[in-house]
Amino acid sequence: MIKVDLMSLTEKDPYITKIKTALIKATGQHIAKVNILPIKRTGGVSYRGAEMALSGGQKVTFLVRQDGDIYRVQLNDKDLPLAGDLSPDNAQSFNASMKEIASTVVNGQIAFQKKQAIQKVVVPRSVTTTKTAVQNLQDVLNSEKELDEVIQAKTSQLALLKEQLAHKESQVA
Repeated sequence: MIKVDLMSLTEKDPYITKIKTALIKATGQHIAKVNILPIKRTGGVSYRGAEMALSGGQKVTFLVRQDGDIYRVQLNDKDLPLAGDLSPDNAQSFNASMKEIASTVVNGQIAFQKKQAIQKVVVPRSVTTTKTAVQNLQDVLNSEKELDEVIQAKTSQLALLKEQLAHKESQVA
């Protein structure tokens, strides 16, 4: 059995890459994104999910234990029972399981797309301002006056500092 370090598990890990390439080969779809989920602990067993988003919009999640065993597979957040074993040590069983996952993905693609098409999109309401154009113009003019006052104060302060500098230079020379 392969020992997997859950803390440093990334999408570039050889174990995840093997699963990814086998899934691409079996489904014929590109994997748009591989997302490594945070470590969870259930029933005294630590596991981490590797979520793979397929180009068709479906999502396959492999839940990996510390010992490298994929003990659960989820398709679109629903458990997908498998007849075989996803252990990479047994190539024949691994390939058969990947073909089983792929056939479920391909067979369910049309139903998945119909379900996605039916879902309503909630468009957030735009925040409308209660200020009118005249009020906005007045605000801009007020801020312009404030900035003019600040510029005038800073200019007079600069002139005063220049005078003090000139006075100090004349004392030194």
